[in-house]
Amino acid sequence: MLSEATHRALEVRGVVMLEVPEDPKRWCAVCASVQGDLEVRVGEPPRGWRSWKPSAGERWLEENGWTHGVDAWMRGLPAGAGALEVSRIVGAALESALGVPAATPLRQVLVHPGVLPGIAAPPPDAEYADHLTAAFAGLARNRRGSAHIECGVIGSPVSWVFVIEDTLLVEVAAPSLVPEDEYELGNFELSDAGAAEAARRLSDRLVRDFDCSGNMPLFIAIVEDWTPS
Repeated sequence: MLSEATHRALEVRGVVMLEVPEDPKRWCAVCASVQGDLEVRVGEPPRGWRSWKPSAGERWLEENGWTHGVDAWMRGLPAGAGALEVSRIVGAALESALGVPAATPLRQVLVHPGVLPGIAAPPPDAEYADHLTAAFAGLARNRRGSAHIECGVIGSPVSWVFVIEDTLLVEVAAPSLVPEDEYELGNFELSDAGAAEAARRLSDRLVRDFDCSGNMPLFIAIVEDWTPS
């Protein structure tokens, strides 16, 4: 299943999440950047009753190249890594850190693409603005949904995009990534022109504020059915 998830993530240029049936706390995900880079994630290992101390699973992850993020452990893979490498690395983490036996079946629980069906995906080496334009154009044509955007070898959140009423709202994290410092980049028309303008302005900010340029992996995850609560 991990091999299939890897191929699927690369196909949609997005995120594929798997979990142990009936145990959603034990999960993993394969994330593909728009350029084809891969990052893998697993959920939090059980802490046991000594919640003030790192668990054996957390120590194992730290010792094997994983980085702790928000409610997940993450690891970027070398350029050119594929399904076999993902299966080896994630399988070891699931077994050694989360206590999931090797033969345990996993089920796919979500897919968040980086570009929606019907939108021509830019070539992997295209500019950030082109990749963002494709993602935003899909949201504009869908007239609902949201997108989560990260940048880096291990993706760091940089932007959140929402379709609200008849506009595309783009929010950007402060360079310090302090949540309360997030701010709006602007509201844009739900049109191809509006999508392109939003993409251009966000691309400029990624380069200026986050040093996201060149070959730095750009991760886009679109939630097609998101609507304002």
